[in-house]
Amino acid sequence: MKFFVIADNGIGDSIMMLPALRALAMEVSSEIKILSNPRYFDNVLYEFTKKSILLNDYNNDNQHILTCIEETDIVVIYSTWDIVNQLGIKPFLKDKIVFGYFSEYCTNLIEYDHRNMIDQYFSVVMFFNKAIDVNRYSYPLVLPDSSKVNASALYSAFSPGTLLIGIHTHTREEKMVSADYFVEVIKIVKEIYPQSILIVVDPVDTELSVMLDNNTFVNLQGLDISIVMQFFQYISLLICIDSCILHAADLIKLPIISFFPATSVNNWGPKYSRSLVIDGRNLSIKEIRSRGCEITSFLKSSLADK
Repeated sequence: MKFFVIADNGIGDSIMMLPALRALAMEVSSEIKILSNPRYFDNVLYEFTKKSILLNDYNNDNQHILTCIEETDIVVIYSTWDIVNQLGIKPFLKDKIVFGYFSEYCTNLIEYDHRNMIDQYFSVVMFFNKAIDVNRYSYPLVLPDSSKVNASALYSAFSPGTLLIGIHTHTREEKMVSADYFVEVIKIVKEIYPQSILIVVDPVDTELSVMLDNNTFVNLQGLDISIVMQFFQYISLLICIDSCILHAADLIKLPIISFFPATSVNNWGPKYSRSLVIDGRNLSIKEIRSRGCEITSFLKSSLADK
């Protein structure tokens, strides 16, 4: 059996699909070809380039994609239905075994056209991750050696034993929360661990930097994301929103405090790490303050050996 995986997602989705891709690559001895956006090669799919599994840029070589489908027995669409229309491959899938979010197993795609309307609400990521023992394949991202060297050099600038707390505030607007919410959690962290340093893994929110002592910040803005992800091995806790940064930290079981004002925690929340999720569309400062004891307990239990 030959597999062709169409994996055109955002970075966060690509990180979440890694356990399923790893399972496929490790358990299936036959050829697997992966079609993905090339900008993810170095920071998400690097391990597959090392294994010589073929990756292609779908924007440049549509004929090669059709050839891959013709030579393939099973097509795994690790993306939304839109990619099928975008690539113009629907007629070529009729005689193939196709796995995708629109059906657990189907060979005739015509009847699934109406599912177009729910692309934005469902992801095949969830289907595949529920179909395998993802914990078995949840090891960290495999990143280039250069990322390891650069992350190590960055860490050497800190005094030995310094407690580093990661902060990630930015993603798509609908998933972001007010800087006030981060401040409330950070205040609790600083009360318990006053010498800790906040490592901001995206551009510093101006509002956040004004509210807190700027000297507590180290900003990793401008670094390649693969270096940032490699640097996670030196961070003891991440405070963040639903984003690719959360999913990367989750793979290394980094303790996480996360805000989920819009997306589903069941689908997109941490899977492997110790986590405290502050959930709901109607978040408020009052609610966060009311959970102060819970946050304190989580910090002390998660950072007990720090």
